[in-house]
Amino acid sequence: MPIERIAGGEAINRLRTEGRRVRWPDQREPERRMDGLVTVTSKPGFQIRPGDRIFTMGSCFARNIERRLAEIGFATVMYDEGLLEELQALGHDLGYMNKYNSASIRAEMGWALGTPRPPEEHVVLPLGEGAHDLFAYPGTKFVQSTDNVRAARRIIESRAARIRDCRIVILTLGLAEVWYDSVSGLHINAAPPKSAIAAEPDRFFLDVYSYEEIVADLEAIHQLLQSHGHPDVHMLITVSPVPMSMTFRALDAMAANGYSKAVQRAAIEAFVCAHGNVDYFPSFEPITLTDRRISFEVDNRHVQPGIVSQIVDRFMGIYAPDAQFELSAEPLRESAPATAKDLAVAGKLHQEQRKFNAAIDFYSRAIESHGDGSLEASKLTVPHLRAKLAGCLYKADRLDDARGTLVAVMSDSDSSPRDLMAVARLAEIIGAESLKQEALDRLGATEVTQKIRVPAERKRAS
Repeated sequence: MPIERIAGGEAINRLRTEGRRVRWPDQREPERRMDGLVTVTSKPGFQIRPGDRIFTMGSCFARNIERRLAEIGFATVMYDEGLLEELQALGHDLGYMNKYNSASIRAEMGWALGTPRPPEEHVVLPLGEGAHDLFAYPGTKFVQSTDNVRAARRIIESRAARIRDCRIVILTLGLAEVWYDSVSGLHINAAPPKSAIAAEPDRFFLDVYSYEEIVADLEAIHQLLQSHGHPDVHMLITVSPVPMSMTFRALDAMAANGYSKAVQRAAIEAFVCAHGNVDYFPSFEPITLTDRRISFEVDNRHVQPGIVSQIVDRFMGIYAPDAQFELSAEPLRESAPATAKDLAVAGKLHQEQRKFNAAIDFYSRAIESHGDGSLEASKLTVPHLRAKLAGCLYKADRLDDARGTLVAVMSDSDSSPRDLMAVARLAEIIGAESLKQEALDRLGATEVTQKIRVPAERKRAS
């Protein structure tokens, strides 16, 4: 059945009464809504009052929204400096709060609003000598101490519990690729650690969510809020413009991302049409329709801060017309081309995530681009990057390339003791004895030989 049925007379009348906004923008007209940050208009179904508390949950774009709301003086219970300090004390940043799909948002909000919590081991997964929170985003720290994971989980739960006092609930949906844990019967927040999949290959599954599944999650969230939330709760939903970093499907990532965003957007439209206290605010459309060099950072995924500020300012201008705040004056700018430092940082990130082939590409490009001066400004050196590159080549089973890269480190007069030590360690692992000895001779420190030895049974595991 249709998500909305409009009488023919009313449909035609809207062409006369709604103005240019119901027609696709024409660049020959004076408004020129496609210039700069594209303007997509909307009509609010409710208003945000100055004293309202705002609950936000979703992907990394939700963190962007929270920060701007806090900057202009609104109470956002899922973000403040105190939260940042709590997370940093545990070695995390605000990204740890990210929720990437409708299922994990539904679960976290349900627990906050009284749905029985599953056993701890269904959320905090024991893994090796530590643990992993299946409903948090760990960044590169997939396995941490169990105490650390439990402490971080308490932070998430204590913040989420404040939803009962929030009249405004803002959700941003991110992904339609959702991982399922067959032991708990729960859909989790993000891909589990590779070590967990290797240990139990039949436990976790990737589900590509359908329109119906997303609508069901949103309806469950709405029912929870109606039953246990603020008595005058209103929901505002967006689709995150941040594309997926990768797909686990046998598709081009851009095609997979197109499905992911489209199916979530379609589900939200049906959900909004069904409820008078739910609005969709278009943040996805203006950002993705705007020139990507203006709207996105150099990684082509994350939205530039100035764009986020302007989007939130537009939203608050519509939903909180009585609020007094200074509009963002941050100018729109084109993202700068990737520097050698940018590429090196990306290489390190992919290496920490054990994506060694991607790390090889980034480190190689950083070395090729080193003449732009950005490495010197960051105290990085070409020999150091080559040593990192050699380690990734080894992990990718490209031993001949790893040896050749180690030789390049040794031939560079700027190689530091740290770089030479890295050469000696890796040469020991791959059995390049002459390279190891040469590195030790240049170090002039044969007493470090014992430090670089790796027990044979640990060579591959390391």
